Amino acid sequence: MKTVHLKIFFFFCLFNLVQAGIPVDQQIRQQVLDLYVQTFNVPDSVIELSFMRIPAIKNLKQKPVQTEVLVQRGEVKLGYQTFVVRFCQAGRLIKKAPVSVEAAIEYPVLVAKQKIKRHHLIKPQAVQLKSQRIMRDWDLVCRDEADVQGQEAIRVIRKGTRILKNMFRSVPLIHRGDEVKLQIRKGNLTVESLAIAKEDGGRGELIPLENKINKKRLTGRIEGPGLVVIPQEDQL
Repeated sequence: MKTVHLKIFFFFCLFNLVQAGIPVDQQIRQQVLDLYVQTFNVPDSVIELSFMRIPAIKNLKQKPVQTEVLVQRGEVKLGYQTFVVRFCQAGRLIKKAPVSVEAAIEYPVLVAKQKIKRHHLIKPQAVQLKSQRIMRDWDLVCRDEADVQGQEAIRVIRKGTRILKNMFRSVPLIHRGDEVKLQIRKGNLTVESLAIAKEDGGRGELIPLENKINKKRLTGRIEGPGLVVIPQEDQL
């Protein structure tokens, strides 16, 4: 039975999998794969690992060898990465060695079916889910059509381009120069005032404002058309 211990220390992560009687190279491959499964929360069937170098140990005695994979700088990433493997026998460290891996995820992500112009709404018929080999920007790829629903392109997105979250924004509900209602809410109490928006912004975005009465500069979060809520510590 495999026992997995994942411990996070100051600048690295230690993944310890004890496996008796299993060849060392298989232990290392499985441990690295498990790290990617846990980090990216995807099935192991979509993870592609190419090992550039797997360390080996010679002249071992009959006792089984356990391996520990250390993640350098606390980060498991796609693309090229080097881990450090600790080899132990009966709880005693006998060797350390690097293991180099190239990692990718084969997964359906949103791509543009047609050219999407800057400042145009991203319509459902303009995108499609397509399986692609991802080696970077995992946090930025869109894995669901809902990710772009009601969003506006902030750059030209060419046909066939993988759509990333930094390529679009919420459709502006407020434009620069608009007069907006400001609200501060505390419990059942709501204080309101008026302000002028200094930037465009969509729902949920923070924008700079100028209080129309006292000219104080503020930052508020857009909650709807013409409505901005500011932090309680700001004064009207």
